[in-house]
Amino acid sequence: MNTKHRSDGRDARLGAFIRCTREKAELSRADLAEALGVSFQMVYRWEEGTYRISVPIFVEIAKALNVPAGELLSQCFKERTKQ
Repeated sequence: MNTKHRSDGRDARLGAFIRCTREKAELSRADLAEALGVSFQMVYRWEEGTYRISVPIFVEIAKALNVPAGELLSQCFKERTKQ
């Protein structure tokens, strides 16, 4: 079974948090996509939780958003526990 593109609720939560962080940084999907060297459609898929984000890409997303990867991930889980 190919799990490369399989996602679940955790991917959607992480994607939503990345979208929120991107919007706070006043970056468009196209801006983030250009910084990562991917299409804006791929950024959309990650933010919607359709595609799973690999660890190396997650680190690059954090760099592009000027947020330490560990902080971005911990904030995502912190938000999840508040719900």
